[in-house]
Amino acid sequence: MNTIRICLLDVDGVLANFEASAMKAMGITKEELYTKVPPGKWSMNEPFMSDDDFWKCIDAVPDFWETLPKYDDADDIVKVCQKYFGDQIIVVTTPPKNPLSYAGKAHWMKHNFPKLYRQTFIGPKKHMLGHPGAVLVDDYELNCSKFQETGGQIVLVPNRGNKHYELISDRVKYVDERLKELCS
Repeated sequence: MNTIRICLLDVDGVLANFEASAMKAMGITKEELYTKVPPGKWSMNEPFMSDDDFWKCIDAVPDFWETLPKYDDADDIVKVCQKYFGDQIIVVTTPPKNPLSYAGKAHWMKHNFPKLYRQTFIGPKKHMLGHPGAVLVDDYELNCSKFQETGGQIVLVPNRGNKHYELISDRVKYVDERLKELCS
């Protein structure tokens, strides 16, 4: 019997293409990034600059968070989550230290997913929302590991920066299959 009743859905790396905007802010190309950072490795700034300098680049871009490109498959990922959880979806997104990012992330959600906008929680420590009746759909392995420690289930969405990078060409299929498995 399925005991999972709620889906917690990440934004950056799942619905929004943070990587594309971050590369632009850093002044690097995809080719430069992919040459220096192998698939499966999370840190995209490490070979180029310190974490502090990376976040300074992000903060220097007006409306960075509001203008993140939406992944082409983002609507389909949301539909898959709705197939299993209906309106029991909470969008969860971690802001960086810049307080302007909170408003930017809220504007992004309102523009791209207006029906989920009021079901969005912006804050760190997603694992604190974890429990055996919840599943986290996220691309960051550390978030997923911490969430599992609370008894929650996870779907690690394929992304170039995690161990499922080889499955990135059909993220929707992977999410659907994993949720079907968890909800059976």
